[in-house]
Amino acid sequence: MATLPRSTRPLLVVLALTGCGTPPQYLPPGQAGIPSGGLEGTVTYSGPLPCTESQHVVGAAILEVFNTQLLPPPEGLGTTAASLAVVAGDDLFAGVQDRLTFNADGSRWCPAASAAPVTVSGSWTAAPLCGIGPDATQCYSGEYEVRGFYDLAGTFQPGLIVDRLPVKGDIGGGAIVAVQQ
Repeated sequence: MATLPRSTRPLLVVLALTGCGTPPQYLPPGQAGIPSGGLEGTVTYSGPLPCTESQHVVGAAILEVFNTQLLPPPEGLGTTAASLAVVAGDDLFAGVQDRLTFNADGSRWCPAASAAPVTVSGSWTAAPLCGIGPDATQCYSGEYEVRGFYDLAGTFQPGLIVDRLPVKGDIGGGAIVAVQQ
């Protein structure tokens, strides 16, 4: 059996002692085991058939959950949603796939403007929703508003400030009532 040189033994003892401790965790407030809430529901889309490309439906239903005290302009000065929910176009339009065309070469197909509109539904969940209290150790309930749209072009990018909201051509939805968590 080979033995280690004397010069490396102190290093191994230091590594063994420091390797057994709990490493520090750097978590944003609200992610350190604090219970949080969520919202779920069903989104209903009523409008034109979507385009298809590369064997998939283009776009998705986007649901943005805003704290009512931080609504985006023009109602408020909020800059981002508290949470997002997405229902992929493939899932939302699964029940009407027989009305869609998927080109074998993967090229984009869009329905004729005269095509009959469809009504489809899909389930969504938005979580976590947690307003952090003053001591950052507990959640407090909040009032949220859910705003939805169908990203017809498939260009929604939640990480880019400019693309966090719908753009021209997206099919808007409505906020019916504010939801109390």
